[in-house]
Amino acid sequence: MWQLLVGVLLAPILIVQGLSTRWTTERLPEPEGNRRGRSGSGPLLRVLIVGDSAAAGVGCEHQQQALLGHLVRLLSPHFTVEYQLAAFTGDTSKDCLEKLNARPVFECDVVLTSLGVNDVTSGCSAGKFEQRQDQLASLLQNKFGATQIILSGLPPMGYFPALPQPLRWFLGSRATVLDFRLRKIATERNLDYIEFEFDGDTSVVASDGYHPGPKVYEHWAGLAVELIQTHQNNKSNASFDYSLGDK
Repeated sequence: MWQLLVGVLLAPILIVQGLSTRWTTERLPEPEGNRRGRSGSGPLLRVLIVGDSAAAGVGCEHQQQALLGHLVRLLSPHFTVEYQLAAFTGDTSKDCLEKLNARPVFECDVVLTSLGVNDVTSGCSAGKFEQRQDQLASLLQNKFGATQIILSGLPPMGYFPALPQPLRWFLGSRATVLDFRLRKIATERNLDYIEFEFDGDTSVVASDGYHPGPKVYEHWAGLAVELIQTHQNNKSNASFDYSLGDK
């Protein structure tokens, strides 16, 4: 409630800063590279990544440097990975739901999501965000047969270099609220959740001061693979190890 009140008081400043940031921030393209394919050897593992520009790999020049590329690289020595990327710049949870509802049915085992930043910037309420995330989980399980859903937590927007103060503080506070709701969905539905931590090192951020850089995507993929490893080991009583290098 206090955030809403402060937001109302700061509204004129926030609106001006928001418009200015939208027009002056560098617009990075989605990276080149295959968004679907097959790689590796071993048991079949069907992986789907859905979400926004971060899921799409903005901040990298090629998908090999992005979330998808690192995920496939780490999993391929142990699985035949069939992968699809359904992520688009600017997508909110509502956009993602609409696109997946319209998409033809296909089976997947693991779904990794990245949503929330655009919900924050579009002014989506915490209640609506939670409702849409709950609907998304149901859709992924019932329509696409996902047996493991990994929810990526919202990034700490309060540290985004591209955002001026007090806009940075305000959006960071909103992101924290929505991330709390995302954790709630993960707990209630027994889904996996990845928490993002940021120590303020802007060298790992893309040139636009807004998106992750390749090192962040590599670390993100490593966290997801750890969860996939645990899930698959529990299913088969087997085990596999992967090497991410220095974490």
